[in-house]
Amino acid sequence: MALRARLRSLGRYDDRPQPNIGELLDLVALGSVADVVPLDANNRILVHQGLERIRAGRARPGLKAILEVARREAARITSTDLGFILGPRLNAAGRLDDMSLGIECLLSDDPPLAREMAVQLDELNQDRKSIEQGMQREALAQLKDLPLESMPF
Repeated sequence: MALRARLRSLGRYDDRPQPNIGELLDLVALGSVADVVPLDANNRILVHQGLERIRAGRARPGLKAILEVARREAARITSTDLGFILGPRLNAAGRLDDMSLGIECLLSDDPPLAREMAVQLDELNQDRKSIEQGMQREALAQLKDLPLESMPF
């Protein structure tokens, strides 16, 4: 891959072992879809390969744990799941608490610890949903009090 070649040319692997970047494709897929990266030809291939890695049961323990807590089958995961099921759970940590929780979960090699963090992420996401629903109710209530009939639209 071009990234590995570039890192090699910069001497990044002179004093450490070269990682197998293919082992990170599950995270590449998640990050690309959840962060709405344009899916050009290269990114589409990377996301596809990452999804295949997840479906084959070769995802990192943290990603597996989030899927399990969200009651999603890894073998049937789609890009929609990455963007609308996993992404919001990870983003909720940064919005309501500490974003490092999501990072630690994804990078964890300890399945029980990853599951514990995935449960915390799920709880934060439920809190986020509740807050958003309350804000929506409040906004709709405020709309009722506006004299919309006199507005020029």
